[in-house]
Amino acid sequence: LGLYAAFAAPLLALFNCPNFIIDYSNRTSTGKTTILRVVGSTCGNPDERTGNSVIGTWDATRVWTERASHLLGSLPLCMDDTKK
Repeated sequence: LGLYAAFAAPLLALFNCPNFIIDYSNRTSTGKTTILRVVGSTCGNPDERTGNSVIGTWDATRVWTERASHLLGSLPLCMDDTKK
């Protein structure tokens, strides 16, 4: 599902469709971050330990989230808690 969403995101503007959100929630150590890294690898660097990662965290400011969304345009915005 995550890969379908990543590849469908750039097509939303082309087909004039509304945006969507996918939320993975489950217990610890069930693969949520791994799935997010796979999805993030479709549009950039999925390693959240680097400064140029496409995966952000939910403890980011509202301004960062808005600017990242604007900068990415039609690419997916991946946000992970990574135990924060």
